[in-house]
Amino acid sequence: MQQPRRVLLPVVLGCTALLALVSQVLHPSTVSMLFEEDGSFEVLSVVFWITTALAAVCSSRFNLLERLTLAIASLTLAVREAGLPPGLVPSGKQLISASHYLDAAVPLGRRLIEGGVILMVTVSMIGAAITVLRMLWRDKGWTSLAGQLMLWAGGLLVVAEICDGLHPVSESVRLLCLSFEEGFETISPLFVTLAIWAYSRFFADLPSLAVHRLRHH
Repeated sequence: MQQPRRVLLPVVLGCTALLALVSQVLHPSTVSMLFEEDGSFEVLSVVFWITTALAAVCSSRFNLLERLTLAIASLTLAVREAGLPPGLVPSGKQLISASHYLDAAVPLGRRLIEGGVILMVTVSMIGAAITVLRMLWRDKGWTSLAGQLMLWAGGLLVVAEICDGLHPVSESVRLLCLSFEEGFETISPLFVTLAIWAYSRFFADLPSLAVHRLRHH
C-alpha cells in the first residue's frame, strides 16, 4: 500500500493545478456554468456522496450502526450540496433555530418531524465522526491508504469552506476560489468512497473472489 499512498499527493496537486487552470483559461460564463450553484461539479458532488452512502452500507468492515451513521451522514451532505426545496424549507438555518420549534404558527406535526430529522442527522454526524476516528486509530490507520484518503478528504473540505468564506478582490480570484471550493467539494466524497472501499479490503479481496468463483464453475 506504500505506492498508492505516495500517489495521493501528486493527484491532489494535479487536481488543484487543473482547477486553477480551468478557472483562468476558460470563459467566465463557462467557469460559472461548471462551478456555480447547480453547476456540473455540484451535481457530481451529490452523486459522489450518494455513492459514499452506498459504499458504507455495503462495507463488511463496519457494524450495522456504523454503516447506518456513515450512510445517513453521507446522504445529509448530498442533500446539503443539492439544497433543500425553498417551498418546503425556506431556510436551512430555520431548522436549527429553537424559535422555530417554539413558534405556534408552525403546525405541531411539522415541528415534530423536522425536529426528529435534525436529531437523527446530528446523532448520525457524531456517530460517523467517531467511526472515522476509530478507523484512523486502529492499527495506526492514519498510515494506511484508507486513512490517508480520509485525511485528504477532510483537509480538502476545510480548504473548500475557507475558499467559500473569502472575499475576492478581483473577478479572476473569485473564479479561482469558486473552482477550488466546488472542485474540492467534489473530490472529497470520491476520496471518502475510495477510503471505505480500501478499508473494507474490497480491492484486496477481488483476486480471491475471482479464484473462488472459477473453482465453483
